[in-house]
Amino acid sequence: VAQDITERKRIEDETQRQLKELTVLHAVALAESTSQTIDELLQRVTDIIGDMLYPDTCGILLLNEAQDMLKPHSSYRGTNAEDLSLSMPLTVGITGKVATTAQPIRTGDVSLEPLYYKTTDGIHSELCVPLSNGLNIIGVLNVESRKPDAFTTSDERLLNTIAGGMTKAIERIQLFELEQKRRKQAEILREATGELNTFFEAEELFEKIFNSLAKLIDYDSASIEVYDQGYFEIVAGKNISKELIGRKYASNFDKWGEPFNLHQPVIIADVQQDSRFKIFEETNYICSWMGIPLFAKDKIVGILNLDSRTPDFFNEEHAAIAQTFANQAAIAMENARLFQEERRRSKIIEAMANIANEIALTQELAPALEKIAQHTLALLNALSVAIYLLQDDKQTIKIIAAQGAYREELLSHTIKIGEGITGNIIDTGKPEIVDDISKDTRRVTVPGTPIEEASFETMMSAPLILHGTPIGAINVWRLKTNGLFDNSELNFLVSIAHQA
Repeated sequence: VAQDITERKRIEDETQRQLKELTVLHAVALAESTSQTIDELLQRVTDIIGDMLYPDTCGILLLNEAQDMLKPHSSYRGTNAEDLSLSMPLTVGITGKVATTAQPIRTGDVSLEPLYYKTTDGIHSELCVPLSNGLNIIGVLNVESRKPDAFTTSDERLLNTIAGGMTKAIERIQLFELEQKRRKQAEILREATGELNTFFEAEELFEKIFNSLAKLIDYDSASIEVYDQGYFEIVAGKNISKELIGRKYASNFDKWGEPFNLHQPVIIADVQQDSRFKIFEETNYICSWMGIPLFAKDKIVGILNLDSRTPDFFNEEHAAIAQTFANQAAIAMENARLFQEERRRSKIIEAMANIANEIALTQELAPALEKIAQHTLALLNALSVAIYLLQDDKQTIKIIAAQGAYREELLSHTIKIGEGITGNIIDTGKPEIVDDISKDTRRVTVPGTPIEEASFETMMSAPLILHGTPIGAINVWRLKTNGLFDNSELNFLVSIAHQA
């Protein structure tokens, strides 16, 4: 009779265990089929296991992207907040060994396990199984108990079943999220690239490029460099120092190798360790970088730079998206450049005609030169314009017309032939662009004007020639944030100088 009672009790216990397992598996299967995100799935499965099976300690640890660290998911039960925030290398703990070997580990006495890593007081038993799709490990499912020999082969089989279903559910959610992400990216790309060609003002176009790209790729800062005559010039930026705008540096395509020739982005995991990257004082915060070449009509017109404070941030997926976007951005930039060039050409023709008419109608020299300075100021988006004339002593140069900032200070200023940038240009009779006035050793500060502003200014100067002899000059100053002067603008200034 006693034997019958014992057998009946064993059968009842086994039946209860099987019923409990089926209940757990049903609840887990429901969570796997209805969860919309991985976080939701892990939270629900952890709650089921903790509430119905193993209340002491349980949860999921996921491998990082580099596949060398395990981090507990936020749903992990039975550990403190400090341990929950830690990432553990695979060389530490039973969980690390399971992730490395893809084999489950079950121990009834953790004190006998050399790899055991204590996170909760009073633990005696541990059971850990891998989350694997057969090819890759994505994490582990771990449970612990304060009872010795708490876990059986049935528990191990049950956790393996749960882990297998979870892995498939995670893959399903990842595929769904990837598909949603790609659809969203495609929609953003379609809208963004379609809108780019509606912008013809450079400032508005650059802002649209940065804002649209931020919807596709996370970055800490970005900039656009334009290529011209062997130099790259930073013409626009997002979250970068204003002092970088207008900065030029010599190009060196040899050091970049094939990617730029093949129209492909270049990714640098850590710019601080790569000599190819041009580091300025204002860019010391950058760790990883991606440069996307901008090509129009099979010619490089610039580079789109994306920066991150995180090392090894950008990847090939980012590169593919960025290049698709950059191809359209380059076309839009070229269209905007051609539009601006044509508009400026029209304005120059109109301005030259107006200047010629005013010179013909004006009997006095000073008012005519003031009109010339006024037209030049407006057309070149300048800070100041000044017209210098050589005096009767053939040595003194005096400003006789000025427009814009510091007009009064300029009009009271005189220099000698060969003195300062202007005196040198009049002496040589050659027009010149000075990208950074503060770095030019010939610079002479006009009394009453701030010395520190020189670092923010660029200038160009064209000599006034009479019968082959320089008799003065016309100077134009502009803030570097409004762009450096180019050769087409210098040619326009030379044309004005000839008319004057």
